[in-house]
Amino acid sequence: MKRLRDAGLPMEEVKEAMASIGYDKRALHQLERWESKRATGKFGR
Repeated sequence: MKRLRDAGLPMEEVKEAMASIGYDKRALHQLERWESKRATGKFGR
């Protein structure tokens, strides 16, 4: 994800590409949650 982000690829494009190769909505949702946590530094309560 860091390399994609550094290359300027938006998260939505990453999710679209992942969906096109078979990742389901649950997996994409988890990716979005993880990326949000990584970006904010908040991994717990």
